[in-house]
This record gives sequence, structure tokens and C-alpha cells, in this order.
Amino acid sequence: MCLYRLATAEAHVSASGPLRRSHTKYSRLDSATELLCSKLHTLQESVDRLQTSPRRHGEPQSIAAREKSISQARTSNHRSPAETAPATESSSEFLQIPTQRTTADAVLTWEIFERRYPPSALIGVHFTRVSRLQDRESAPSEDTFTVHRGTLAPREEQLPALIESFLQNVHTKNPVLDTDQLVRQARMISSDGLSWDAWSCLVLLAAALGRIAKPFDMTTALSTSPSADDTFRNARPIEQANTLEELDEAEAYFVLACRRLGGLKHSLLGSQCFFFGGVYLMYTLRPLLSWQYFTQASTLLRLYMNTAYQLGPSGLRHAGVNSQHRTTKRLEECMFWSCFKSEIEFRVELPLPQSGLTSCHHPDMQMFPSPRSPARLDEVDDTALNHLDAGESSASILMREPSVVSFASRETISSRQRVARLCNEEESWYYYLTEIALRRIGNRIINTFFRKEPAAWLDVTPLLRIALEFDTQVSAWSANLPDAMKQWETDYAIRRPEPAFLPDGRGSHVLHELSWALENRLLEVRSWLYQPFMYWLIHSHNASAIADGSRDDFIAAATAKGLGAEDATALHHFVVSGLECNLKILDLRSLRHRHHGVWYDMRGTMCAALVLLAVVKSGNEAWIPGGAAVLFGPYIHGATDQRPIAGKLGQVMAAYDFWSAESSDLKRHRDVLEEVAHMVQPSRRA
Repeated sequence: MCLYRLATAEAHVSASGPLRRSHTKYSRLDSATELLCSKLHTLQESVDRLQTSPRRHGEPQSIAAREKSISQARTSNHRSPAETAPATESSSEFLQIPTQRTTADAVLTWEIFERRYPPSALIGVHFTRVSRLQDRESAPSEDTFTVHRGTLAPREEQLPALIESFLQNVHTKNPVLDTDQLVRQARMISSDGLSWDAWSCLVLLAAALGRIAKPFDMTTALSTSPSADDTFRNARPIEQANTLEELDEAEAYFVLACRRLGGLKHSLLGSQCFFFGGVYLMYTLRPLLSWQYFTQASTLLRLYMNTAYQLGPSGLRHAGVNSQHRTTKRLEECMFWSCFKSEIEFRVELPLPQSGLTSCHHPDMQMFPSPRSPARLDEVDDTALNHLDAGESSASILMREPSVVSFASRETISSRQRVARLCNEEESWYYYLTEIALRRIGNRIINTFFRKEPAAWLDVTPLLRIALEFDTQVSAWSANLPDAMKQWETDYAIRRPEPAFLPDGRGSHVLHELSWALENRLLEVRSWLYQPFMYWLIHSHNASAIADGSRDDFIAAATAKGLGAEDATALHHFVVSGLECNLKILDLRSLRHRHHGVWYDMRGTMCAALVLLAVVKSGNEAWIPGGAAVLFGPYIHGATDQRPIAGKLGQVMAAYDFWSAESSDLKRHRDVLEEVAHMVQPSRRA
């Protein structure tokens, strides 16, 4: 990944060098980001073509052929887009999905659990007033947002520092804002005070997130997880993710922002405000309220696009002859994809409708949003001179301490570099574009396998060919991640990332979090792909007849049952991979790090835990590496059947204990998981 390393190295050239060197740096960085996006386009077309490529005699793709395809995909990004035929893709394949088909609630309805639980056994608490606990979503008032100790007076002087925290710990995952303008506005507000405009609203929302978002520290995130021989009685004390003071101060900033949300019009900035209101509510584990804000962000964005462009019979088209500013176009594209991703994430877990944003087609909408290119030196120089000629004070121009014309451009460039370094801009964009690609692949997996009832998966043969195609796509994306973004890809065994690639070591926690988040997304997509084969292992009579023995024994037994050798090999691969994937989810997603997707992580670990418990209950625990002991912990001599659960399940339940004070449904998750675990837990002797 020479391109990636070039971009990373260029991003950290000192800002104190000559202006000519800065100009060269920005020109090269601009070309690098454009080429990076072009390569992602080419790779997407390559893996899309794998799905539609014909097979001879209708045979499924073999494992060897799949590995060859992945190897070809690794090198396909060396070809120009013109050399690759464009792939056709129906928008219905990835823009819309059926709701709540892959979740823990769905797994609880499987036959193995004997219909003990209703379809919404876990998430039903969100839709009933009576059963709500006194959490931050319902108390002290169900009608308005309030702060426990009363609304606190804002501290404008703290805003610049909180915005820096926001840019470093939050914006890296959804780079949808004009960061230079955000920092500039925060500094102006810290000097002049808050007003009632949209920028004050956005700055307050960013400050709320900056107050509770912390650097990613894997050691701290895992430090309270019980090991295989721990129980809840001897586990280490739990340290909360945030103090009550931090939560109250963040809520105070959020409440002040909410007082300004009602006055926002359907502008791009208004949509961004509602979007980050939704992000804040996900950080504080209030998913239903968050969906309300994300849906409003999508609605405002759609109205904005209808007014910014003329709505004709064939959809949106440009309004007038004036070309849009590149920054505005980029922000429009980013907001579209971020709103789209957020809505889909909710539909995976909750029975909620979409806003209709996906039916609004931007005239210039690309497969991926356009990455940000730094302003060139001559443009910045002209802008700075114009500001000074107009008599603008140096206090209102970000990072321009010496108000001297000869230093104006250098100071503005220095500001731009500082913001880019805070955001780890290149790595953030690579993460964001890959997230979009994986979301599209994941949606196609859901639409392919989850539109029918799970019982259809018992006829496993027709699933194998298309599953191999999807497996190739996901593996191709994983294989093409640059080194800094795949530090967690270690053959399903977590290790701590290597030291940061940055020369000065700063921002290493950002790289760690982005690499963890991508591995997290890859695991989620893979878990959807493998779930039909987990169901087959658990419920199929043929599975129980051929489950024992080595890989060769399995293939021989499956062939004797009428399955072809290639099909048997593929089936064994998916069963083993599915078990490994679910085990890794229990490790990777049971963290104590507060972030946008922590509620989704808890939902994902619940689903993985239930699948593995179902495997044990079906009598197939021998398939699990380490057996049932890896889930429950070692057998304790003389313990009762209701002994505390340790192992990986204990780790998951400890995570639920950690977060349940802030989310009523996570306590329900923990109680149901413990109930199912005690129901399944085998009697083992010392």
C-alpha cells in the first residue's frame, strides 16, 4: 500500500517549512486522496463482478477458486477504472433491507429454544412504558430532555478543547463536517458567546460529544473483563466509562443545543445538527430517541436537496448553471451516506421504517463520497490576504496569532495541518469509505439470505455458491486494508496493535480505534453470512449424523449423505468459520469503551452468545474450539448448577452489568442470557 504510506507520511510533514514545500505537500496529498478513492471504486467493481460471474455446469465456486479470486482482487486495484467493466447493481440490493432478521431476538425464536421467547423478547422494553427502568431515557421527564442537577451554565472558554476532543474521538468515524469552519466557529463563540444560530447549535452538540468521548484504550476497555477462571465474585471492580459530572455536563450542552434545533430550517447545516444529535444519543445508549434524530436529519437532507436542485420528472437535477463548490458537494455526499448507514443500522436491530432518503437520487452521487482535499497554498494565501485587506480581526481567523500578511498563509496552513492531524484525516477517510462498501455488501447478504424463514436454510446446498461469492467479497476488502487499518486481523485471535505508525506517536489511539472498528464491522458482516450455516448445524438431522470427526471425516460423511465433495468442503468451511467468528465477537465487542456503536456491540455479542449456546444445546459442542468450557469457564468441584458463569459468557454479562445502568434493555439482555446459559449449561464433573 505505497499510496497509503505516502499519504500518511505527507500528512505529518512539519508546518514550519518553506511555503514552497507546503505547496508541494498539499498537491501530492490531494492527488493521493483522489487516487485512493479511484482504487476503491475499482476494487468495488471487481468484487461486484465476482457475484455475477458465471460458473460452468452450475457448480459452486471451490475454496481454491475463491482464494484465487481474492488474490486477483488484491491486484485489481492496479488497473485503471477504464480497464474494468462497470458492474450493474440494483439499488434495491443494498439501499433497503428487511428489518430485525439477523438479531438476537430472531435467534431466540429458533426451534432449539422451544418457543420460550416472543419475537421481541429483548427489544420490547423500548416499546413499553410500564417496564421502563429509571434510566436517562425516561427520567426525570418523559416529555423533554433535562439534566439531573438542573441545566448548567455553559463554559464557552472550554469549547475549543471540547471541539478538539470531538474531532479526535468522534468525527473520525463520520467525517461529514467542515472541520476548519467548526473549529473557527468554536473559537469565535468562546470569545463572543453563544447565539441562537445553527452554528451555535452544532458547536454545542460537538461539545457534548467531546465531553464524554475518550481516547480508545484497549487495555482499559478490556481490564474489567473476567477471564476464563474468574467469576463475578472475584472479578475486579468496575470503573465507569464516564463520571456523573461528565455525563451531566455533556447533557447540559445537549439540552442547550436542543433549544436551538427547533429553529433550524432544511439546510445542510440543519441536517448535520440533527445527525450529531442522533450520534450523541447513541453515545448515551438511547437508541429510539437517536432514531428520531437520525430520521429528522435524513428528512431535512432530502428537503435540502429538493430545494438546492430542481426536482424534475426524472429526479433531481442541477438548479441553474452555477457549479457547486467542491466542499459543499462533498458534504452533501457524506451526509447522504452517513444518514443512509445510520438508518440501515437501526433496521438491522429494530422494526423501524426508513425515511425515504434512499429514493432521493443526487445527480452527481457517486459510489463513494469524494474525499476531502486540502486547500492549495495559493488559494489559502489569497483568502488570507482578502481577510486581512477587509480588516477582519486576527482573533476570528483560526490559529492566526501573528496578524502579519507575510505569515497569514503559513498560519492558516498550520491550522489546516493541525486539524488534519487531530482527525487522522487519511486513515479516517479510508475507514469511512470501507465502512460504506462493507455496509453495501452486508445489505446484499441480508437481502439474499434473510427474506425467507430460517427453516429454508435446512436445504443448505443452494446457499453454498452465493455464500462463497459473498465470502470472497468480504475477504477481498479485508485483504486490501492498509497495514495501519488491519492490526486486528490476526486469524481470529485478538492481540494488542503494534506501536503507532506516526513518527511522533500522537494519534495512535485513533489508529487503534479505527482498525478495531473495521474489524468489528467485518465480524458483523461475516456473522450474517455464516448464520444460515450455524442454523443448519443446530437443527439439521444430517448435521448431527456427520458432525463428529475431523475435516476429512466430515467431508466423507457428507459425501455419503449425498453432498458433493466441493459442497461438503465449502459447508465445513462455513461451519468452522461461523463458530470462530462468533467466539471472536464475544471478545472483540464486549468492551467498556463508549462510542457511537456500543449499543450495537452489545446486541451483537448477545446474538453470538445465543448462537453458541444453541450449538451446545444441540449436542454439537465438540465443534467449538475449547468446547463448552470456553463459554462457561472451567468446572468448579462442588458447585451447584446455578453457579456464577465465567468464561466468555461471563465476560459478556460483565459488559451488560457495566452498561445496564444507562440502558434499560441491556439489563434485560443480561437476564435472558443468564437464563438461557443456566438452561443450556451442561453438567460437568471434575
